[in-house]
Amino acid sequence: MTGTATWSGLAPSSSLSRVAAGYSRDKETAQRFLDSYGKRSASVHQGNIGSNEDCEWVIQEVLNQHGRLGLLKVVARIPAKAINEFLPLAQGRMKRKLMAAAIALEGGVGRVILATANTDRPVTSALQGRGTVIA
Repeated sequence: MTGTATWSGLAPSSSLSRVAAGYSRDKETAQRFLDSYGKRSASVHQGNIGSNEDCEWVIQEVLNQHGRLGLLKVVARIPAKAINEFLPLAQGRMKRKLMAAAIALEGGVGRVILATANTDRPVTSALQGRGTVIA
């Protein structure tokens, strides 16, 4: 889960047979993501990344639905020069955030942090590096 956007959680060249994706509030985009993968090869799970309880619940839901969790991967860092490889993996508002990050980096910004607003101190959290750091 990444804030209010849908994110597939896969890095380029991943070869998973099933994908479990998290989202917080954009059900329509989550459904489009699910439809694009097909229900036999993907599932979507709603939760708030700012809540430990929600994250634990989503992990348990994935385990209950799929029987195991072979890989749980949060994209914590994206090299600035590889940002275009990640664009096809992003859905909804996350795609817009990555596009804006690419423009900012091209314009001379040294680092972009995509972080959730669903915490008590979102700016402090982002400045501490919690989120996806693009540099």
